[in-house]
Amino acid sequence: MALERFSTEANRTLHVLDTVLEKNRFVAGNEFTIADIAHFGWLWRRGFPNITLDDTPHVARWYADIESRPAVQRGIARIEALVLQD
Repeated sequence: MALERFSTEANRTLHVLDTVLEKNRFVAGNEFTIADIAHFGWLWRRGFPNITLDDTPHVARWYADIESRPAVQRGIARIEALVLQD
């Protein structure tokens, strides 16, 4: 039940974000801000059930743009270095 609720809210948020990103390059307008970092953070680790970017093309475009930033790549590498590998 909790996973279903999370999935529903996450997908609702994705669709709201997609509407915003249809009009703006970034979450808060045309400049990269902490709002982008915050949204990218929860989407980056989206290994939850039923959470994909397939139905949100503007979020997918934005996500690829953010993920390609060198500073973001360095941050991801640092976090992944802390995670134990099986």
